[in-house]
Amino acid sequence: MIYNKGDTVQFDYMFDTEDEHFDNVENHTVSSPTYVIGGTGSDVPNEDHMAYMTGRPIQAIRVKVHEKGDRVGEWTYTSTIAVDAASKSNAE
Repeated sequence: MIYNKGDTVQFDYMFDTEDEHFDNVENHTVSSPTYVIGGTGSDVPNEDHMAYMTGRPIQAIRVKVHEKGDRVGEWTYTSTIAVDAASKSNAE
């Protein structure tokens, strides 16, 4: 599916609090800011924010998209992507 300019997207990060390689990991879902597809400035991902999120042991990411003009619900589409736990042991 191709999203249109003006659609919005937000990412919810769920972290693996049992991963001993990290400390100070949030034990709740942390949401990114809402980004605008085709946006500029604060409407697009910030490199510092991405480094913060990817520097944590991510267990799953929920992607939420709202199509511009959709008045049915808060998010038009949602999908959760799980991190393959087997790949975690290969990185050590």
